[in-house]
Amino acid sequence: MAAPSGKTGGVLEAAAGASGVVMQAELASYAIAEPIREVRFAPQRVANGTATAALEVKLPGNALVRELDVVVQADRASWSALSAVGQVRRQDGPEGALAVVVDFGTPRTVSAVALVGESYRSSGSFPGGYLSITGVRAWTGNAFANGYVYPPPYSEAADDPSTSVARFTAEVRTERLLIELTASQASAFTDNVAGSRLAVELPALPGDLELRIDGGAPVWTWPGPVQPGDGPDDFKRVGSATKLTVSLRDAFAKLTGDPDHPEERSFHVELVARQPGQLGLTAGTRKLSYLVRTPLEPEGRQDLVFATEGAQDVPLTLLSSGTKKLEEVRLTVAATLPPERGLPPVGPAVAPEADLVLDAERAACVRLTEASDLVELTGIRLPLRARAGGAEVRVLLLSHQKDASAEGTAGPALEGASATTPVVLEAPATGDTSDTWTLFEFPKPVTLRGELPWAAVLVGRGTVEWSLGRYATGETPLPLRRGAPTGPWEPLPAALTLSGSLGGRIHVIGHARKNSVVAPPVRLLPVLTGAVAPVTGTPEMRITPTARGVAALWPPEGSSFTLDVTGKTASVRITSLASGTVTVRDLVVVVSK
Repeated sequence: MAAPSGKTGGVLEAAAGASGVVMQAELASYAIAEPIREVRFAPQRVANGTATAALEVKLPGNALVRELDVVVQADRASWSALSAVGQVRRQDGPEGALAVVVDFGTPRTVSAVALVGESYRSSGSFPGGYLSITGVRAWTGNAFANGYVYPPPYSEAADDPSTSVARFTAEVRTERLLIELTASQASAFTDNVAGSRLAVELPALPGDLELRIDGGAPVWTWPGPVQPGDGPDDFKRVGSATKLTVSLRDAFAKLTGDPDHPEERSFHVELVARQPGQLGLTAGTRKLSYLVRTPLEPEGRQDLVFATEGAQDVPLTLLSSGTKKLEEVRLTVAATLPPERGLPPVGPAVAPEADLVLDAERAACVRLTEASDLVELTGIRLPLRARAGGAEVRVLLLSHQKDASAEGTAGPALEGASATTPVVLEAPATGDTSDTWTLFEFPKPVTLRGELPWAAVLVGRGTVEWSLGRYATGETPLPLRRGAPTGPWEPLPAALTLSGSLGGRIHVIGHARKNSVVAPPVRLLPVLTGAVAPVTGTPEMRITPTARGVAALWPPEGSSFTLDVTGKTASVRITSLASGTVTVRDLVVVVSK
């Protein structure tokens, strides 16, 4: 190759472009004592091409990833620094000649080599000093070609007289390039300097993209070159860039979601292109929920003992601050419960207006509407209080008869053993106002056929008070009738029933129909702490626990209900339709901010 010019100005004068900045410089390595003459520079070139782009994603370890997108950009680069597209090593040739080898690792199409960025400036302040490209050769498979792709054959000058751009007359596809050059400070021209000050022009579109998390297997790929398209999954032109939004929700869902390790984690997301280009990777839409474990004692479990059917609340642990929505409740429920079901398991609330006072001359009856999902009755539970001296009470099942009212009325006693065993009630202690429910059992189960019967409360001795029920809006009160122990049965005074919310308080005990809504003995739903009733619309989850335990998830499948807990605390209400012990384990909630 031709040696640098020895006349005043030398390489600097040869590097002068048609326009640009005029400056003075001194090229010490050429032993020129006098100042260099005026030199003009070409516009600064930018190396924006690379084979990779990266993004750090920080997530709590207990995050449940609902949405997590990244935006991938892939465009043809202007220039790509050697260090960004291959392995670079400097070589020293004979007589002080200098060369750089760039190994792409795979065949690439190259159209030019250039100095980029500040490498245009003829100043000794940059590592390696002033650079000038004197020749470029391509790899043939087992050696570098003898012929040069720059300068062109039979040509004495480059297409750019600055020698800062070595443009080939034709594109070259090769695995390696050998770039020959001069440097005014050759000793400072290291591999790293060569990789940053020299660049190649890769005319091919970027392509064969992959996204990897922490160096793992690809979680997303794009085969072939990147070109904008009209399809929903195609890259699109956004301004001057070609971009595509990629969902990494499923990939991150496998890496987080541990309620026992909420500490923040950092993930390295890398975009890799087999064909380099102007690549970018930025954060997109992100939506998280959080898994929070409720500690249970002792030994990670809580035993709920139900003497009768009823409900108990287990407080839930939410985020320390900022919780707005309770989205899910996950837990394991274990129990071995008897076949009897108590309906309703809770309530209704006591009506303060009046109680029914019953004795040997006065009786009352209630329609067993709650028994519609039972195949047979084993007992009746009633909230009765005996007055001084105690009382003896039994329950008798009466047939249903139609009358002028929509509710009908009670008729003769059912055939067969339709009366419970009498129960002796003791008067409560002075000051005791507790609401006590008493079970009246049938000698043997009573099969329910046809119309649901009525249950008459008959007092054989003493006087009892039967509290009435106040039903919530949307609930249907159980119809009541009063009369002599043998009838006829009359409605309650209109003054009591005018509101439409007053009815009988009774729990029916029996065996459920198969596949009925009351066959599962345990129900659960979240409630705001201290609330008597759940938020309107809260769905119940019905489960049948086993001795080993079954996993339960609220809300039920198909429901998207969430509970607003902004500024509040919450509990999970466990309702059992049977007596026994229900054990709760592995209680975890999903919440969002």
